[in-house]
Amino acid sequence: MSAGSDLYMDDSRMSGLSRQLRSLADGAALRMQLPFVDPAHYLVALADWPNSGMPSVGKLLIDEGGLQPRHSFDSLASFYAHARVDGTPVIMLYTVYGKKMYQLAAERLQDQPLKSVSVFDLTIAALRSGSPAVRMLMKRRRADPIRLADKLEASVSEPAVSTA
Repeated sequence: MSAGSDLYMDDSRMSGLSRQLRSLADGAALRMQLPFVDPAHYLVALADWPNSGMPSVGKLLIDEGGLQPRHSFDSLASFYAHARVDGTPVIMLYTVYGKKMYQLAAERLQDQPLKSVSVFDLTIAALRSGSPAVRMLMKRRRADPIRLADKLEASVSEPAVSTA
């Protein structure tokens, strides 16, 4: 097993999804053609996803995390992929602007089918994961990932204001 294997829970406690991700990370996903991935530069930037119903999350990540994407989230072409980065199995949500790739690495996922895991859930999981890459990014931006995760969660738990 890889250097990241100690980050796994015991097999008996792992969800089916976690086991599937481990298999993917250890297998064919290693050979995926991801020429733009730089494990030293994770950007937790992609919270705004067309089907997530969370248009404000991406802006909050930019404002609070100091991130500076080159294009509007509305114009992004985003997609999911399984891969292995820094010896740790991750799910990545990434977008390519030419040769620039922004990744969201989530080391923990809820026990639910992948298709029902929202970008918001992935973002929170990444921020709370203790991932060295996320910590490094947040340190560079002088942001606290746990505080940012709390603020993101609070942003959706507040009652909506009716405009009617």
